[in-house]
Amino acid sequence: MRIYLDNCALGRLTDDQTQQRIREEADAVQQVFRSIEAGMHEWVISPALQDEAEQNHRYPERRQDALDLLRRATIIQPLTSEVAVTAAGYQQDGLGLYDALHLAAALAASCGVLLTTDDRFLRPRHASTVCRPGSSAIRSTCDHGVSDPASNPRCARLARRALPN
Repeated sequence: MRIYLDNCALGRLTDDQTQQRIREEADAVQQVFRSIEAGMHEWVISPALQDEAEQNHRYPERRQDALDLLRRATIIQPLTSEVAVTAAGYQQDGLGLYDALHLAAALAASCGVLLTTDDRFLRPRHASTVCRPGSSAIRSTCDHGVSDPASNPRCARLARRALPN
């Protein structure tokens, strides 16, 4: 399965790990990367993700960590005119520019899931574009020994933004 992680999900790896939620989400992201490295999944990124990572001028070392990580992606989905049109529609529905581009790029790349830790990206008003936790698209994204990773606290927040099949 192809997986798209947005910048918020990637950022969990370098966020302050003193809060339980952040530790759990960081662990879930690490689990996803282990599954990618094991060849179980393909990691899709886009130029929008690269650009968003470049914009982190406040924390130069975190910016560099993100850019180094992005070099390990399996697939780079170009921002075609089709992606731009789809993203514009998501913006009209209330998503921010980068979130709209991430979702449109993930759809264009036929990703099975888009993982995020961004609570604003997960707002229910965007539910028409997503499957709920527990959908078949999410079941194989994490390996925590449970049949539904969305029921696991480490994956629940990450697995909410699944793409329709």
